[in-house]
Amino acid sequence: MAAPVAATSTNPGGINFVLPTGFRVSGKITDATNAGVPNIAVGICTDDPGFCGGSVETASDGSFTIHGVQPGTYFALAVEESARNYLNTYYAGATSTTDPGLATSFTVAANVTGINIKLASGLTVSGTVLDDSSQPAANVEVDVSGGSSPGQAITDASGHYTAGGLVPGFYSLFVRPPRTSAYMPGPVAGGTVIEGFDGETFQVAANVSGKDVALVAGNTISGNVSGLVRPATITAFGSAAGYSMSIAANGDFAIPALWPDQLVQLTVQEDDTSGFDEQFPVGVYDGTSTLNIDQSTAVNVDMSGGDITGLNVAAPNTPSLQGHITGTDAVAVHGFVVLCSSNGCASSSIRSAGAFAFWNLPADTYTLKVIAFEHEGGYVTASGVSSNQADADPIVITSSDVVRDVSIPAGFSISGHVSGTAGEPVAGASINAEKTDFSANGAATTDALGNYTIRGLRDGDYLVSAQGPYGSDYIGVFWWNANGNTTDDSQAGAITVPATTTFITGTNPENGSTNVPRTASMSVTFSDSVLGVSGATIWLHELGSTKHIGASIAYDATTHTAVLTPKSGCGAS
Repeated sequence: MAAPVAATSTNPGGINFVLPTGFRVSGKITDATNAGVPNIAVGICTDDPGFCGGSVETASDGSFTIHGVQPGTYFALAVEESARNYLNTYYAGATSTTDPGLATSFTVAANVTGINIKLASGLTVSGTVLDDSSQPAANVEVDVSGGSSPGQAITDASGHYTAGGLVPGFYSLFVRPPRTSAYMPGPVAGGTVIEGFDGETFQVAANVSGKDVALVAGNTISGNVSGLVRPATITAFGSAAGYSMSIAANGDFAIPALWPDQLVQLTVQEDDTSGFDEQFPVGVYDGTSTLNIDQSTAVNVDMSGGDITGLNVAAPNTPSLQGHITGTDAVAVHGFVVLCSSNGCASSSIRSAGAFAFWNLPADTYTLKVIAFEHEGGYVTASGVSSNQADADPIVITSSDVVRDVSIPAGFSISGHVSGTAGEPVAGASINAEKTDFSANGAATTDALGNYTIRGLRDGDYLVSAQGPYGSDYIGVFWWNANGNTTDDSQAGAITVPATTTFITGTNPENGSTNVPRTASMSVTFSDSVLGVSGATIWLHELGSTKHIGASIAYDATTHTAVLTPKSGCGAS
């Protein structure tokens, strides 16, 4: 790794990247009738063809194009991911093969076309699924597992299914009726759903038909949970299904398809409405009329007596922790907050005006951590936030609500620009900054002009990398270095924040270049805004000489770049 560099502003800028473009690989995926097959994943790999990953999906006519391919030798693989009767098939020149050992490689030194693959069909298993009244059961998922190529199907209105894409081998069936169905999921033995996970196996050496399945109805627990103020679900743990069912707005619930010999425990949990909300459970059923927030008090409910109705409970009145997360820079804070204790952890998204909230809190001592996307987060202390958990200010919850407002610093930033080799801005590029000790990181995406700013960084040394948008022609991951970008992360240049000196992030042509036309313009890009750019502060000179070459200078304060154009009659280049 190169030695750290720094800049006069506390927020280094001018961390710029130039991304080269790669080649394209294209072709078409067809079936046995030469018809194009849509929605097939096509991947290429440079090593073992058995491990080619999906890179793109075929279009409606079966065509595909993979962008941003680096020069090299590759294999290609087409993978069916939609439960149709196709096997994983490899490119083999004028033919195709399901044997990775027979796959044919191809060389990419320019755009490559004609990587065509004809999909091989697999074997099938088919049958009919019936309910306990011998009526067809629709929308039942049937998994055919085992062998090296499992299959899956959904029963139609007549209860029929056909699972394809199978290779010769031994398989077993597992069925999953719809969640609201009275019928239990499970493996199949003797044509009937059984409890557990292991069903009987059968051999597939050719297409197999007549693998019919009889569903088995389970028992149901139903009742009402009163006093809920937010949407919630109720889960029967310990059942073969482990079903979680939504609780209606009026508090009614019903959990079907429970095995009669199961002992289950009931837990009520609030729903995640934002993607970052994972509250502590509302409570568990402890045999009383009120849920208990102490999860160790849950009691077993015996289902052997048949359906259980009228299990009515109330949500407990529990303390909460609420507050606001604000930035010292008066900019809205985005992210989420994590609250942990000996009872586990919960999370709350940061909402409008920085509000957060935790409910259903058992009495305990907690720590609070802020995960901020564009501010400096950390463990909440008495005066702000810290990256050290030992500095966290304990929050004691007993029986009363607690309010805790937190102000967090804006942190530092690293900014720059991403362009292509022709100077075009690269929008949608992913920029990542990671501390050299791996204790913190940040990320940003370039805007339409190719500019980016990674915010909320802690002080320290960072390595910054850039990668073109997914599916674009730009190739590889490039690391910033003061002498240019590199694909070798061991040669990445560390960027220190807060910065202390301004540095040159790049020159064009590179410093020390020879045979440069004497009339060619040259540019110098700085890590931050600089003042006083003129012919008195920046100049050209001949290699090995102190002789200055006159040049006109234009400075762009946005990109921190000075362009020097040699004046006519200036002598040698």
